[in-house]
Amino acid sequence: MEDSLMSLCCSCVSKRIIFSLTAVSLLIVAMFMLAGHLATYTIFIADIYYLVFSGLLLLLDAIIFFFMFFQFICNRKLLFVAILGLGFLGADIYWVEVLVLIQEMIALCIPLKAITNDLAIFYLFRQLTLMSSFLIALFYARRMNQNIAPVGKDEALVLLLACIFLVMAISAHNLSSYNPQISLNLMGTRFANGRNAWNSYYGVAVVAAWFMTLVLTIVITQLRSLLWCSIAAFCVSSLFSNIILLNLNEYNFPVWYLSRGVEVVCTFFVIVVLLYDIFKMHKKSTMLSIHDPLTGIYNRAYFYQELQQLMVSRRPISLMIMDIDHFKRINDRYGHPAGDAVIKTVVALAKNAVREEDILARIGGEEFAVLLHDTPPTVAARIAERIRVEIERETAQGLAYRTPEPMTISIGLFCSSDKVFSADECISFADSALYAAKRAGRNRVMTST
Repeated sequence: MEDSLMSLCCSCVSKRIIFSLTAVSLLIVAMFMLAGHLATYTIFIADIYYLVFSGLLLLLDAIIFFFMFFQFICNRKLLFVAILGLGFLGADIYWVEVLVLIQEMIALCIPLKAITNDLAIFYLFRQLTLMSSFLIALFYARRMNQNIAPVGKDEALVLLLACIFLVMAISAHNLSSYNPQISLNLMGTRFANGRNAWNSYYGVAVVAAWFMTLVLTIVITQLRSLLWCSIAAFCVSSLFSNIILLNLNEYNFPVWYLSRGVEVVCTFFVIVVLLYDIFKMHKKSTMLSIHDPLTGIYNRAYFYQELQQLMVSRRPISLMIMDIDHFKRINDRYGHPAGDAVIKTVVALAKNAVREEDILARIGGEEFAVLLHDTPPTVAARIAERIRVEIERETAQGLAYRTPEPMTISIGLFCSSDKVFSADECISFADSALYAAKRAGRNRVMTST
């Protein structure tokens, strides 16, 4: 059993890894083909397009931050999610810098070529911010998976990282043309026509850093969740975007825009994954709100809701209330774990005896209810008797269901007639029949008259 479960988990992880890498690889192949096509032209896309790309990535990064921040607020154990979100928020600072720079360029009629070094600086520091947040998040995700106590307080760590990312943003600003005395030169003039190209030393370092981040993401997380699959896809797109920019035979802006377009797609992928996680958690929360945690069947609230809806629709129903006989003796003599095992056994046997469309619910400690739609009284009585016999027979000593002692169940049945009753009245009638079964000696079905 354990081996099959382990192989199933490995298969799921492998499928996620293959799916993520295949999807991103196809995207990158398309990017290379389009890049090769564009490299044969000397096309200059309008400056407004750069504003559009930058503004779009600014918005997407901000959305990712808010999604991750609120996810961390809902579950304070997900510290690595807060760190990832902080990285995207820090990356947004550089898009603000780029937007301001482009607006100044348009207003002053400065050629885009004149500010390419500043754009490269902000691009470099944005990547450093994201990579550092990914690596720190991996460290804390690994500690969480190993149930290692967190290092220090969560709030202090998040505040410290925010300060570090802010210092990096200030440093990037000062290393740009805003401060000519210490300006960093990332763009070298490689071509006869005077065009600039990405400095190979910085480019190789960034490519190596993204490759290391990708490998660590895959090794540490095994891509067990879609969130880490999206982060790995983001790493792959960033890795190959830098390779393209590093190996251009001539720097041209269409390829730069193309690499940003791939980043937009991968960033959008992260948002889709976060949205999927939200809906998945909502679905889980909804399922928990209507199911009993011990047995997995419906709970009292859901049962009453369905019963009230059926009574409003005035459809004929049959309702049975069931109670395990002498259950208190099981708890007193064998302990509560044995009592829980008995409850699970009774539920499993009752599920086998009822129909798929019937609603089986746990409405008390050892009390259960079954709601049967459009069921004549004779059929309902047969189903109730089938449940009783199934539990009595299967819990006998030596059979498959090894309960501490043979178990029986008493059932009270009520079938609605032409007269309209409220949900509380139906429950009261079935309860009266159940008490009659108890008084008559237990282990029997009694129908309300």
